[in-house]
Amino acid sequence: MPEGDRTGKHGPKLDDEMGHEAEGMVRGGGPTHAEEWRQPEPVSDELGRDPTSRGASMPPGAPPGMDPGDVQTRSAVAQSLLGVRYPASRSELIDHAAAGHATDTIMSMLERLPDRDYENMADVGEALGLGRERHRF
Repeated sequence: MPEGDRTGKHGPKLDDEMGHEAEGMVRGGGPTHAEEWRQPEPVSDELGRDPTSRGASMPPGAPPGMDPGDVQTRSAVAQSLLGVRYPASRSELIDHAAAGHATDTIMSMLERLPDRDYENMADVGEALGLGRERHRF
């Protein structure tokens, strides 16, 4: 770098290094680290599906100790108890489900619950014998 072009801000050695790093960007010769974004990232074809495509979803599954039927039943019970304030007693759960027009099947399940307070939906599901989901990540 000619003497007059130096800024004196960083010192001659650091100025030369910075100038060398920027040279590729200034001259436009070939790709530099600043243009890595132009190259698309490879897409995984795991299980024959593109996880970035619209409508992509994970394959169905169930937590350990549960089968897909348990998951569906627990989901239906959870829908009928949507909005209930926990902790809730057995009678509060039944009243809430009845007010929401729960099916006879769900009502009979809730009526078989032991008479105690339930902390959350996982607690209700476990008492119904539907298993208890831990972490799914």
